[in-house]
Amino acid sequence: MFPKNPPGEPAAVTDHCMAPAPASISSETPAPDQSASTSPLEKTTPVFDIDDFVRRMMGNEGLARRIIASFLDDCPKQIEKLKTLAAREETLAAGKQAHTIKGAAKNVGGMALGAVASEIEQAGKAGNLTAVLARLPELDLQFSQLKELVERWNASSSR
Repeated sequence: MFPKNPPGEPAAVTDHCMAPAPASISSETPAPDQSASTSPLEKTTPVFDIDDFVRRMMGNEGLARRIIASFLDDCPKQIEKLKTLAAREETLAAGKQAHTIKGAAKNVGGMALGAVASEIEQAGKAGNLTAVLARLPELDLQFSQLKELVERWNASSSR
């Protein structure tokens, strides 16, 4: 099992990775037959769950680093595809694309990114384009935060 603070790794890096995601921006988004506010991320949703991710890789940190590098390379393309679908008002397809992002993010420990993608997926399934569009800035933010934490995790082990 991956220890919380491996030898030589500053506690702040691991602690920050497991820190809850910041609350998302709430905005009023009309549901199909009523108005509802976008739900914020749970305050306990980690941006990057290193322990779970490395456990999924059977403790192989090298493998974990290679997989997440591939994810970080591909995810911006997937997010761009989602934005294109939303801009074209292809709400159901945008929901399906968000499902793809959700699964990939959660598989690499990007729990907060996965949670936002899940919200977009549900909005897409409901045909709520306004809600899909409203969550895209938060999706970008969560990807940026995940990327930053992964870079810090990589830097902490290369010392």
